This record gives sequence, structure tokens and C-alpha cells, in this order.
Amino acid sequence: MGVPELAYQRGFEAELDDMADAGRSKAKGTGDEHGTPDFVLEAIYKTFGAIDLDPCGHPDAIVEARCKFLLPKHWENRDGQDLVDRGFIYTDGEIEDWNDYGLSFCNGPFSTLHWWVKKSAEMEIYRDGKATGNESIILTPVRTTHSAWQNHIFPLHHVTIFAKSRWKFHGAPTTAPFHTALSYRGYRPARFTEGFKHLGAVCRNSKQGDLFYCPF
Repeated sequence: MGVPELAYQRGFEAELDDMADAGRSKAKGTGDEHGTPDFVLEAIYKTFGAIDLDPCGHPDAIVEARCKFLLPKHWENRDGQDLVDRGFIYTDGEIEDWNDYGLSFCNGPFSTLHWWVKKSAEMEIYRDGKATGNESIILTPVRTTHSAWQNHIFPLHHVTIFAKSRWKFHGAPTTAPFHTALSYRGYRPARFTEGFKHLGAVCRNSKQGDLFYCPF
């Protein structure tokens, strides 16, 4: 199955930030994709029970989700039926709607960080005054001057956990050369905070509620 041409327009500022991210990863030899640490997934399962959608699924990832959108770069040279049997869908998570699946967890390629964060921020949390059941947890490098943070994490995500130490990603030989954060958007920010505050400093969006920090 071939990879279709991606026909959507990206903002110039976001493109520059993503290009910088790609160059930074190449220069440091860290690569574009980072396997989610086991302890992050354990915290998600313990706090929320299950992940309903992985919008940036990787064939070798350890993420367990009811539905997984397969990253387009992995559409070729794979046993298609085997991936379908494992819950993968051949669709692009940067374009596909994330709504109406439930809890989404995203640890997408950092070279397109802006677009994963934007999709998370676009999820419809309330409809006609009632919670839709949509919520998102997204893992990102801490780059607070990046357009993804300025335009989508700070104003539109409810809680962010800033890791208290540099994490060792799944399958990596050493800890990452950058700091990491988990951002939550949804109708259960208190549950997220309680389940993840042991991982670092907690920052609640000042536009969504009070701003506070938890000590390490």
C-alpha cells in the first residue's frame, strides 16, 4: 500500500519550528520517534483504565490501545493484514478526526510536533454543556517557545506535568538529552493530576483554572 500525497496546508511558523526540531534531533542523533516509557503507560492504565486511541501508532510500540492509526511512514513494507489484526488502521493521525474515540494518547514524531499538539487541542471536550468523553494525553519535549506550546498547549490544554528528570525512552540505551512533559486536555483534569503528579511539577492552565505547582 503506497503512501498518499498529504494535501493540507501548514502554517509557516509551525513549519519553521518543526524543521528546527528535525534538525535538532538529527544533530543530537536522537532520531524522530521515541518509544513511550513503560512507567508513563502504567500511570495511564492505572489512572484511566485503558487507552482508546493511539493516533500515531508504530508497529513496534508497546502502547496498548483499542484503536491505532498507523503512521504513514510505516504503511509500506509491512504485513498489512497482521497490522489490521493488531488493531491498526491505515489512516493519517495528523489529518483524521480524533473525536468520539474516548481517551487518546499521543507520542508522535517530534519533527511534526505542532500538528500532533494541534489535533489534541481541537478535540471537542463538551457539547451542549455535557462532556463528550473525549480527552487527550500528549507527550512532548519541553520547548516552551515552540509554536505548539504557545498556540495549543498553554492556552488549550488543562494540565501539564513537567518531568522532574530526563526520561529514558523505551528501547533507548540512555536517558534523553532533553526534558519531557505530559499535557492533558479533557473533562477529568483532577484525576489526571492525581495520577501523574508523582512524575514532576504540575502546571494547570491559568485560562482553564488556577495556576499552581506541585513540588517534586
